[in-house]
Amino acid sequence: MGVLPERAARLAPSGSGTTVVDLPFGMGPLVESLLRHPLHERDPAHIWLRKIAAEAGHLVAASHGRDRPPRPQPQKECRKS
Repeated sequence: MGVLPERAARLAPSGSGTTVVDLPFGMGPLVESLLRHPLHERDPAHIWLRKIAAEAGHLVAASHGRDRPPRPQPQKECRKS
């Protein structure tokens, strides 16, 4: 059992035994993002990973009729008092 975006769940091959059902509760929007430390900015492996992630985001956006993925909204910082 797992929870994942419907568009990902629908990629399971037919006959795989995967069943897609609605959640019995509401969920907020899912924002997929890739965070990295600036130290890795020029690392070839990180450059490759960012390129692959960006291409995947553009493919998903195109499949939803958008020319680019939506920009994530900045998260509010939580601090302990």
